[in-house]
Amino acid sequence: MDQTTPAELLAPISISLLVAAVIYLLTVLATGNPGKSSVSTTWLLVIIFSYGHVFYSVQAFLGDYTEATKHRGFALWWAILFSTVLLGIQQSKSGFPQSNRLLSVVGVTLTAMAVGSIIIYPLTLDQDAGKVVVDNVRATAATTEADAPNIFYIILDGYARHDTLSELYDFDNSDFIGFLEQKGFFVAKKSTSNYNQTSLVLASALNLDYIQNLLPNADPNSSDKSPLEKSELRSAPLIQRIVSEHGYRFVTFNSGYSGTELGKSDLFQKAPGSLSEFQHVLLKTTVVAAVLGPIVKSSDFQYESRRNSLVWTLEHVPDVTRNKAPVFVFSHILAPHPPFVFGPNGERRDPGYVFDLSDGSAYFNRAGTTKDGYIKGYREQLQYINKLVENTVDKILTESEEPAVIIIQSDHGPGSGMHQNNPDQTDLNERMSNFNAVFFPDQDYSQLYDSITPINNLRVVVNKFFQETPLLEDKSYFAPALRPYLYFDVTEQVQ
Repeated sequence: MDQTTPAELLAPISISLLVAAVIYLLTVLATGNPGKSSVSTTWLLVIIFSYGHVFYSVQAFLGDYTEATKHRGFALWWAILFSTVLLGIQQSKSGFPQSNRLLSVVGVTLTAMAVGSIIIYPLTLDQDAGKVVVDNVRATAATTEADAPNIFYIILDGYARHDTLSELYDFDNSDFIGFLEQKGFFVAKKSTSNYNQTSLVLASALNLDYIQNLLPNADPNSSDKSPLEKSELRSAPLIQRIVSEHGYRFVTFNSGYSGTELGKSDLFQKAPGSLSEFQHVLLKTTVVAAVLGPIVKSSDFQYESRRNSLVWTLEHVPDVTRNKAPVFVFSHILAPHPPFVFGPNGERRDPGYVFDLSDGSAYFNRAGTTKDGYIKGYREQLQYINKLVENTVDKILTESEEPAVIIIQSDHGPGSGMHQNNPDQTDLNERMSNFNAVFFPDQDYSQLYDSITPINNLRVVVNKFFQETPLLEDKSYFAPALRPYLYFDVTEQVQ
């Protein structure tokens, strides 16, 4: 609930009510019996919205290789069950005279429970934990709108450093690094991540400080991410406030992961037909995935939506340079992070498991694959992402009327050896290896260094274009997925 917006709820609720009303009216016209129509409508809605829950439970129990655990096989049995019960309702001698009253009471009760939980939920949060402490970094008149460069901050989720790719993934990334260096980029050779979780890395990077300093009251034993994701850390990050004071438009792109969707921006871009994380979860629990999958010629149309969104975003990031005002563009690309949906040349890959954005130990639990399978899928997807990013860089540099600052970094490394809740069972060198490349129009990289971490990337930008800003000590922390404010200092282990 802490990651779902009212706007995301509006469409599915409206559609559900409309479908229910249409079905009810049609059955009333067909049978002339309001009681039977109410029961039939309720039964159909149960069938629609419980399909995914039952399907994936059966799949987890029986495995992924039987006809019963493929949509086409299971949907047939589901349709038989629906038809059998529906036929029984219609042939029943009972007119279900009390059904309208009973179902109305049930409906009102369930609605009240849902609305009540939405209202009560914010009151259960630790308000002190969400109080943000921001340091004294503020913009001055160092840069005027006339000479302000467009700034592109592109996050490639889970993109590994070159040595990690070579040692663990048997992949030589020198072509991609060479491309960037030939364009004039500084590519850090020993960059590490500040945290092992995306939401922690980006909240700290966009607010130019460590989470421990930004949320000093956060309970280390809490699993509640709302102080991190529902505070001004996300709704109005410090870098947004700084650049806005200099006449910048703050532009964001939809990532498909609610944990990094910023609350406010001057322009929000979203690929046509792309789905939010909540919508993905909702769809896979209904019959929609089974019905639409064959229509879009994909074993799971949700993966097709992901492919389209990744390609569309990287194609359109450069387009915002057509704005007259300088722009700060934030784009979180959920790749080469799982699921692996691309081959090395953009071929469609079907992951073969329920749509999910998990990584590390959670990924292996859900995908049922091996470490070798992870490495192969990751390596192939990374190669295609390289091609897309090269096109994006070329387009920015050739089409931007104003000078451009480009930061291409990962939030953390891959997760083939990561246990989400245990640093001792995690390959920290893999997870904390960070890709980090920066382009300045004047090619002056005197403030950058090979071991720079994400928390200092934007500090360097602020320092160079807005105000003198001291860099922070580069530190790395592991936080368990279930305890996002419990930090284990792993700096010495990964540097």
